[in-house]
Order: sequence, then C-alpha cells, then structure tokens
Amino acid sequence: MLRSIRHASTQSSPFRVAIVGSGPAGFYTAHHLYKSGAPVAVDFYERLPAPYGLSRYGVAPDHPEVKNCEEYLDLIMDNQENSRFIGNVTVGEDIALDELKKQYHAVVLSYGSTATDNTLGIPGEDAEGIIPARQFVNWYNSHPDAANWQPPDLSKIRDVTIIGNGNVAMDVARVLIGSPSLHWDPTDIALATVKALEKSAIQTVSIVGRRGVLQSAFANKELRELLEMAALNQFSFQINSDELNAMAGKKLGRVEKRRLGLLEKYVGTAVDSSKVLSFEYNLAPKSFLTENGKVKGVEYNINKTDDSGKATPTGETTTEPADLVITSIGYKGSLIDNNLGIGFAKNHILNDKGRVLTQDSQPIPGLYCSGWIKTGPKGVIATTMLESFDTAELILEDFKDGKLAAPEVEPSPPSKAISWTQWGKLDEFEVSEGERLNKLRLKVDNTPGMLAIEDN
Repeated sequence: MLRSIRHASTQSSPFRVAIVGSGPAGFYTAHHLYKSGAPVAVDFYERLPAPYGLSRYGVAPDHPEVKNCEEYLDLIMDNQENSRFIGNVTVGEDIALDELKKQYHAVVLSYGSTATDNTLGIPGEDAEGIIPARQFVNWYNSHPDAANWQPPDLSKIRDVTIIGNGNVAMDVARVLIGSPSLHWDPTDIALATVKALEKSAIQTVSIVGRRGVLQSAFANKELRELLEMAALNQFSFQINSDELNAMAGKKLGRVEKRRLGLLEKYVGTAVDSSKVLSFEYNLAPKSFLTENGKVKGVEYNINKTDDSGKATPTGETTTEPADLVITSIGYKGSLIDNNLGIGFAKNHILNDKGRVLTQDSQPIPGLYCSGWIKTGPKGVIATTMLESFDTAELILEDFKDGKLAAPEVEPSPPSKAISWTQWGKLDEFEVSEGERLNKLRLKVDNTPGMLAIEDN
C-alpha cells in the first residue's frame, strides 16, 4: 500500500495545478507534487467519464497487478478538499487550453500519445481485415472509443499475422490464443470479446519483425507468458532454426541469454494440434495481397540484420497467407489545442525536460508535460513514473523561484463535468456486475451508458 499523503486545504493552497489526463503520467506527477509538502491543489481534467487512462484501457486484462498503480490516484482523491477529478471534459473542445492556463499557476499536459496509429505506407494497406493493434486493444478493454467498432469475425479467420513484436503484440497474441472460458472470462475483458473468441477458427498466429531475434521489442516476461499460454492451449511454437543458430558463438547479455533460452525451450514443442504460433524475423512488409477488397496475404522483403542491429534488404521476397493482419508498429500523438503555439515533432510535444516549448524552442511559462506526450510512445509504466517525477520537480522549482504567474480567474469546469464521487458510482456498478458474473470487473463500454450510471 502507498503511504498516506498529507494534504493542505484549498484555502491554504495558493499553488493551483491543472493536469490534463488522469492516467499514470498525470497521477504520478500529482503524487510527487503532494509528496513535496508544497501547498498544492490539483485538478485532473479527463476527456472520458472514467479515470486511469492507459492503466484502465491499455493494460492487458490478465495483468491486474500492473493496474495497482491506480492506487496513486485513489490516494490523492481521498482528500477532496484540494484534489478534483473533472471527467467527461475534453480540453481543446469543452475548454480552450489558453483559458485553462488563466485559471492555474501551472498546467501539465499528460494525456498520452495514442491518438492515431503509425502506418506502413505500402500498397493494399486500406484493405478489409487490416487493423491497428490500438483498435483491437480498445475493443477487448471496453474502451468507449471502440463502442461502435465492428470487430473481425473470428469464426471466419484461419491465419492471423501480427506485424511488430513489442509487448502490445504479445498481448494481442495472448488474447487470440488463450482459452476464452478458462483464462479470459474471469478477467475484466469485454464480454463481446469472450463471445467472439469462443467462435474463433484461428489456426495460425504469426508475429513478424523486420530485424533479428536480438532486436525483438518484447520483454522476456511477456515472451514467457505467451509461450506458456501457447503450450497450454495446444499451439505448437515455431521459429526459423537459422535465427536461433545465428546466435551461436555470440556474446550475449543476461537478458538476451534468457530470451534465447525461452525460445529454445519451447520451439518445436510436440503438440497434437494443427494450431501454430510462429515468430518470423527479418521480414519487412512490402505489400498486402488482396481479393475483392479483403486481405489474403502479405508480401515481404527479406532482410539481413548485422551485428549492429541494422536491417538491409537482400533483394529476395516471400509471401505468407493472412485473413487478418494486426499492425502493432506504434502510435502517433497529437496536440489537443495549439492556440499557445506549442511545438510538436516526432510524436511528442517539444519540451526541455518537461517544460513545454514553442515550435522555435522558446519556453511557454507555466506549461509542462509528462508521460508519452513528453517522450513519445515508448517505455513501460515504471518509466513513466520516474520521468513524471522529474516534471513535478521542475514545476516545484519554478513555483519556488517565482516564475509562475498567479491565476487570473478561479477554475470553472464545464457543467457537463463528472466528479470523483460520480465516478465512484460507476466503479461500484462495474465491480458489482463483475462479481455477479465471476469476473474482476465488467466495464461499461460506452459513454452514454457510463454517464447514465454516474448521473443517477
């Protein structure tokens, strides 16, 4: 459990901070501000009617321990006098960023960097059956943004290709091959996803990387979980033996040795099944093969990866069948409002260690950023925690040095705002419904439904 934080009351808190986003970056930043003992009052502005951001909607349903970070926000909100959750409010639409800035000493942009998806930019990419991992994750995690999304009919899909081999790709693969009733149903995964998985006809899941084994983007923990699940659910694991043989004689670090050991342990596992999980390396998508507007396969350029990790095309190509392609190649961030001239490049806000800059690298006093919108979409929650603490330190330093202008007006959240107490009603409902169905939680997956419970 977290230690209790001593809060000052609003009346004795001259230092007002607005944090845009209530995910890990936002609540870690706030936690560090409060822990400093400074007389701070924090308002969290969240576009959804529910808090926690990527923790609630990005973490895999079978990783509830990762969501323990949500305790940081829960602890902060235990004291309502100087902490407010202002949900269902989109900064840049319901309230302009420059108006928000007039109401606080400091505004911290912590809203993440998952607005859209990276694309491959190759022929056939707009074919039916090619979807971004973000959309698939939103679907199985009951994100309101996926409420009207029509998922692929898994009963008609045999071959799945996942392009990219990071941790998100591992999560997606586990969802596809895990037992719907035994593994997924007890979690907080969407009921619609469980029903779709129960009808699945998937026989092969291929995870494709453009470089070699040592350049795999997944963590060993996620690799082990996937390989164990594959064996448990009668998927044989395959990997090109040349890839493993190429590791012989190389000087490997501890993490790399562990990775290689896991791959060698599970490769070629004798399973009485036609179902296959395969890892494909040194393949760069060249084009998608389509028929009547639907994806039927992928054509790849074959690469060769040198010892420095650089991949070079060999001039050869190969093709593989695919009824469903899930691209897991990263996200794109965006500006929610640019009436302050905020600089933006390479999927993140231009900043100096957390102080927001203009496009010509001039600081914007009182404006800060933390999390993926600060660094770009990379790293795990623990990484976000540390760099959010760094941003909080800068805010405290600037406040102490008198660099932050006093607010011009009192904060005035829009009337549509959802409070922490109202969120509590939805939280209680979801947990109760989950208990009724022997699940951890049953998330309400659409904004109108969430608001109906919160406004009751």
